[in-house]
Amino acid sequence: RGSVSRIRELVEAMKRRNAELEEENDSLRSRGDTLETDIRVALAERDDAHERKDEMCSERDAAIKEHDKVKMKLDKLAAELEADCETMRSKVDIVTTENKRLEDRIAILEAGKLSFEN
Repeated sequence: RGSVSRIRELVEAMKRRNAELEEENDSLRSRGDTLETDIRVALAERDDAHERKDEMCSERDAAIKEHDKVKMKLDKLAAELEADCETMRSKVDIVTTENKRLEDRIAILEAGKLSFEN
């Protein structure tokens, strides 16, 4: 009868221990589920951040291309403007020389006219 009583005590102790372990297991499962949810959220946020970064890189690359394209156009316009200015300087020099030649001719003609009149 003593050993039956001892076995019953051991069975009860095992039941209590089993109940404690089940509670601990449930608690750990709950924590595990929470951690899995947190991990999924963190991974989704990471993926969103990578997507935004990729979009920003694409926008930056497009902006750089546009900047380079505009810079090339400006360089071309500057070269054309410089060539046009050089052409205009040359034309101004020609007109100035022609004007000076005509003024000299007018001065000669006026001098001739004055000497003829006298």
